[in-house]
Amino acid sequence: MQPQRVASVPHDIVGGGKMGELIRAMDWAKTPVGPMETWPLSLRIIVQFMMDTSFGMYLAWGPELIQIYNDSYRPILGNEKHPNALGSSARDTFPEVWDWLEPIFDGVMQGQAYGAEDLLIPLNRNGYLEDCYFTFSYTPLRDETGQVRGILVPVTETTKVVLARRQQEQQKQQLQTLLMQAPVAIAIFRGPEYRIELANDAHLKIWGRTADEVIGKPLFDALPEAKGQGYEELLANVMTTGEPFYANELYADLIRNGATETVYFNFVYQPLREPDGTISGVIVVANEITEQVEARKKQEENENRLRIALDSAELGTWDYDPQTDVILCDERTVTLFGFQPGDQINLQMALNAIVEPDRQRVTDAILDALSPGSDGYYNLEYSLVNYHDGSLRTIRAMGKAFFDKQGVAYRFTGTALDITESKKAESTLRESETRFRTVADTAPVMIWMSDADNLFNFFNKGWLEFTGRTMEQELGNGWTEGIHPDDFDRCLHTYATSFEARQEFYMEYRLRQHTGQYRWVSNSGSPRFSPDGLFEGFIGASMDIHEQKQALEALAISEARFRQLADSMPQIVWTARPDGYLDYFNQRWYEFTGIDKGYGDAGWTFILHPDDVQPCLNHWHRCLESGAPYRFEFRLRDRHNNGAYRWFLTLATPIRDQTADGQPGDITKWFGTCTDIDDQKRLAELLEERVSERTQELSAANVNLERSNFDLMQFASVASHDLKEPLRKIQAFGNILQTTASPKLSATELNYFDRIIGAANRMQNLVEDVLNLSKLSHQEMEFDCINLSDVISRITDDLEVLIQEKDAQVRIGTLPAMKANLGQMHQLFQNLITNALKFNHSATPVVSIEQIATPANMPLAVHLSSDQYVCVRVADNGIGFDEAYSEKIFGIFQRLHGTKFGGTGIGLAICKKIVENHHGHIWAEGKPNEGASFYVALPVRQVQQV
Repeated sequence: MQPQRVASVPHDIVGGGKMGELIRAMDWAKTPVGPMETWPLSLRIIVQFMMDTSFGMYLAWGPELIQIYNDSYRPILGNEKHPNALGSSARDTFPEVWDWLEPIFDGVMQGQAYGAEDLLIPLNRNGYLEDCYFTFSYTPLRDETGQVRGILVPVTETTKVVLARRQQEQQKQQLQTLLMQAPVAIAIFRGPEYRIELANDAHLKIWGRTADEVIGKPLFDALPEAKGQGYEELLANVMTTGEPFYANELYADLIRNGATETVYFNFVYQPLREPDGTISGVIVVANEITEQVEARKKQEENENRLRIALDSAELGTWDYDPQTDVILCDERTVTLFGFQPGDQINLQMALNAIVEPDRQRVTDAILDALSPGSDGYYNLEYSLVNYHDGSLRTIRAMGKAFFDKQGVAYRFTGTALDITESKKAESTLRESETRFRTVADTAPVMIWMSDADNLFNFFNKGWLEFTGRTMEQELGNGWTEGIHPDDFDRCLHTYATSFEARQEFYMEYRLRQHTGQYRWVSNSGSPRFSPDGLFEGFIGASMDIHEQKQALEALAISEARFRQLADSMPQIVWTARPDGYLDYFNQRWYEFTGIDKGYGDAGWTFILHPDDVQPCLNHWHRCLESGAPYRFEFRLRDRHNNGAYRWFLTLATPIRDQTADGQPGDITKWFGTCTDIDDQKRLAELLEERVSERTQELSAANVNLERSNFDLMQFASVASHDLKEPLRKIQAFGNILQTTASPKLSATELNYFDRIIGAANRMQNLVEDVLNLSKLSHQEMEFDCINLSDVISRITDDLEVLIQEKDAQVRIGTLPAMKANLGQMHQLFQNLITNALKFNHSATPVVSIEQIATPANMPLAVHLSSDQYVCVRVADNGIGFDEAYSEKIFGIFQRLHGTKFGGTGIGLAICKKIVENHHGHIWAEGKPNEGASFYVALPVRQVQQV
């Protein structure tokens, strides 16, 4: 048999572009691979293959993992790793990922292939660490003997694709968010069933449904009451013809809040087209105008009423002829002036009846109305003395002069109304209103009033001082601008419901104070009616209950802690549902009764004395119906005493929820205890036999029982003691002892006192810092336009003593203005400047704060244009730090210098949290004993979180 021939492979690698040239030019004899002419056939074949392909390929050869790659792979290495990677070990080229890459390489060298798609691999290939994504496979390369000699890696970088896909997903989510948060109602229906794909909050409000009730369901299954109202035909026409449908003031009868309501709205049905032009659904944009339509109808009704009132008003009429100087008056006008029937009345007679102070004003007004070129209108009030009875009357006269073609007045006619009584009423009303406003402005509560049109028309001084706003800003519906966004809908719903029902209401919500802080207030209102029963609006009062609200929240926490202690209490503790089902017993119950856990409500009556079962149940059911506290004495069988019965006193209290207006609502839980009073009962029986001798002893036993219950309540209160109180006592008593006892103590004992006080102070600081850090996670964010120069100036004023003690120089450069939270910015830069001064052994510490251009090594996450972000650097000449800890220093409780410098290890964690609250980034650079620089990148504009 002839030996098989193998196609010859040249010793030199041909082609391959720039990488081919580098491979051929390299002195491989200096590498573990050896000279190219000694390479094994398998290596030369795969390298030639790599040079001939346009696909990115990478080879790691031998136990040293010596690297060879082609032109298509070269850009993956960037300027930082290429060309040094060629002929070098993978361990040296990829130190930043070698911890997880090494086990994979080891597995492949043992013959186990490996692959991944869009895998995130952080690489330092251009002078900084960046997130890169790759699709690749690791293939073991075997020589002629079948031994794995290297690893072949075909690879494609997918970073741009992955980031583009993420950006597309973010844009889609942003669009979804925009639609959901739009102030107009928007919904999308898909398919012939008009399945609800999207409905934002505004649309859900129109329907009176929640998202869970409608999303994914056919429209007329989710809103069955809408069937048969014509909307099926409208939607079908849009789907069929592709023509949009516009509607104004169209109505539908919908079930909202448990009742059928007629809802008016303007809306448009737009066909929803796919990329190929086919219509797959309908998009709806709607705006509910029920209130506007009802208001308009109410206005029309009021106008009709006014017209009727005017027709039936007691108006006198007059008609003056300027040419003949004759006034024709009806009977009512004649009576007003005191003329006699049949009198020939001229203008001067009428003027003579008018009192002297008003006569010239009326004369001028008449002449103006009769003057050529005027509009001829006449309207004024005056007083007159009745010719007949001498009474003083107040008149409102209105008229209109008519002119001929030459502009000469030929007729002047109008009405006269006796407003004497209304003027007196107005005067009385003004006096009443003056008294009311005086009382309201001096009242210790905030008082408001609204009119019959549901518009607020008065706020007292207390309200305006609380909000810091003017009366003009609050009138109408302006006051609602101060309601906390989370309380807005609930608050207005409560008020609107009560307004429509003309009934009293009570509610609690957060109102913005003049300081910018939202504070809890209570608001109660009552409808106002005129003497004849006409509704005139509401009057109400509000009180600042912020402290009471916080106290109630603290009480709720205390009650929760008390419930956690119930299982360890010596009494039997139990809870029940509102329907009376007993759903919990503490451990004492099971120890006493021997009933198995999980036996539930069914077992408790079996261990009651037969004579006590029915009376106990009857009283329990009465309390369940009335909500009254439960108190009863019965006998329970004791499994530890041969089944003997012992007397117990059972007390139970109902726990209620809170209604929307802050009132006690329905019972949500019953909490009860069973206290063993058998000894007392036995004593009571004995005392009944000796009532004349033992009355005092029985009374003492009852007092002891009450004291026992009181001590139990005290125990629950003590359990919620504040964490910081022991620290304050340690500090206070430690200082006192150190001061008073120091002459009697040795140096070692004094050192122990210093350590105690120092540890307490550090613990106090630690608690404060942890609380500050916690507040940052829950703090309401208010962004205002601030100037960082002003912030830094205030900080240096605060640190003036420390700066002087350090003989430090604080250099403030040009700093930007931005949208940010003023308090958090102050805390952020005060922490950074304080650290720069604290961690500094220089004779003259120097701290500089300035705005800088975006650094080249800024993390990828904040690589945005300068008009979006600003970067501020706080640099010092202090002790610096090792770059290896540049991320660690921002962790909570992270301290690089032990006890050499004071601190809690939380300051920089607070800084990081503040920057994250502002959607920015903070990082640090430093070298030991050469100072440190902290960079803060913040967006110029902020989006207010609601």
